[in-house]
Amino acid sequence: MRRPSGPGSVRHAAIPLLVSLALILAAGAAAPGAPKRSPPGPHGPENPQYVEGEILVKFRPQAPVARRGALRSEVAGAVKSRFMSGAELLRLGAGVGVGQALARLKGAPEVEYAEPNYILHATRTPDDPFFAQQWSLLNTGQAGGAAGSDIDATAAWDISTGGASVVVAILDSGIDLDHPDLAPNLWTNPDEIPGNLVDDDGNGRIDDVHGWDFVNHDDDPDDDLGHGTHVAGTIAGAGDNGIGITGVAWRASLMPLKFLDRSGAGTTSDAIQAIDYAASEGARILNASWGGGGFSMAMLESIRDAAAREVLFVAAAGNDAADTDIAPFFPAGYDAPNVVAVAASDRSDRLALFSSFGETTVDLAAPGVDILSTLPGGTYGFSSGTSMATPHVSGVAALVLGFAPGVGAESLRRRLLDEAEPIAALEGKVAVAGRLNAFECLSGADAVRPGPIDDLSVVEPLSDGLVLAWTATGDDGDEGAAAGYDLRISEDPFDLLGFEAAPASTCPDLPSPPARRRRRRSADSIPRARTTSGSGRSTNGGTPGRPASRPPRPSSRRPWR
Repeated sequence: MRRPSGPGSVRHAAIPLLVSLALILAAGAAAPGAPKRSPPGPHGPENPQYVEGEILVKFRPQAPVARRGALRSEVAGAVKSRFMSGAELLRLGAGVGVGQALARLKGAPEVEYAEPNYILHATRTPDDPFFAQQWSLLNTGQAGGAAGSDIDATAAWDISTGGASVVVAILDSGIDLDHPDLAPNLWTNPDEIPGNLVDDDGNGRIDDVHGWDFVNHDDDPDDDLGHGTHVAGTIAGAGDNGIGITGVAWRASLMPLKFLDRSGAGTTSDAIQAIDYAASEGARILNASWGGGGFSMAMLESIRDAAAREVLFVAAAGNDAADTDIAPFFPAGYDAPNVVAVAASDRSDRLALFSSFGETTVDLAAPGVDILSTLPGGTYGFSSGTSMATPHVSGVAALVLGFAPGVGAESLRRRLLDEAEPIAALEGKVAVAGRLNAFECLSGADAVRPGPIDDLSVVEPLSDGLVLAWTATGDDGDEGAAAGYDLRISEDPFDLLGFEAAPASTCPDLPSPPARRRRRRSADSIPRARTTSGSGRSTNGGTPGRPASRPPRPSSRRPWR
């Protein structure tokens, strides 16, 4: 077995009742009042840091002076500074926490707002020597481009630089396993023992420690074409390591799955095997910078099966300058809830001359002209194509999942599309008339968990189902209203790791205000006289699900679920 010589990459149990309910967190930045956090670091998501013992408060203009003093006294606060806006910096008394003070003052009608005294940091820029040439991540107008025509990566990195727990499968020509900018982020199969010539994890492949080669049917997915290596560098080239380039997600794990040979050709059957492998081995994102051939129901079914495992499928729109609404291009054109079809844009936010397009069949654009990335042999080079645009989207998806790992594939897809930056030149060319924006995808995250559901009960057994009841939760703790409830039912007990695999029970009722008792009838073929188990979740804002077909473009920005 070939091993890379570079550095290596190194909810509660279900209650056995008829149904049990649990919450899934799908969010990001911390709410005011959370414990003090560290600043964003290179190894993954962090919540905003703030000064302990201090808060910023603004009283309403009509608030009486005596009442202002009384409210300050309630938090033992002393005015440290006043600002031209009328806000003031309060120093809290001993034993009074920031969260406690905010909770008290926010509830007072005399207070316009109260918030932590956040600590700010310089914009995160990696020290990789070729970063200045990566216009797609930070476009300053270099080489004649339009400043700002980038994915806003540096602002996104202030929030998150990604984490190794997010696995991105590269279905391509393999990757250079020894490349110094890729080896640190190489995925390692945790259930396989290297070099023992045994199929330790029982998946039918011996020593698949770092992915698989479906062309030669062995455990060495090294790249003999260069295409996959270039793609991999854009997604997750090691960032801020003083070497070469940086990827969009600095620490995501790269799973190389080689199905394209040295000529760039591959078969549908090998692609399907690679898709199935990625989904079964825990990849959350699958990058498909390739296409062609006819419609394949077998591949579509494999992609839909991956959707059931919450795998996002990001695909290139094609390089034929064709309208794919008229001439479909696969796999980007498959109608599956987890597919994101990507066109290429240039340094000035125009559709690349070679890029295919489609107002209903291509979702968004991403930079794809003169993209600098990794190449085999530890080298670097420029390349153009929708193949180069697609990994930008995969990289941003990895940033989002590193920041909010509970986000499902459909919600993740919706997030990428809803937060695209509107570009006039892309009107009528892609569904959202916009270009990928990493910062917007991360900045609207809601980290405050819905309130717990701890009183689920069966109130009425029926001949063909059950009537369930629980107390409605809020969107942010007990505040607001949860957008919906996701109920799962199984004949066997399961923990939250098995949540997504369990059959869903539709929950069509609109959410109730918090603390109101909810009732709903469940008739999802629960076997009579048999014990079943289930789980469910409430969601933060938004309407669950995705339309059966892609919308021409979002009619409004939906809250992140």
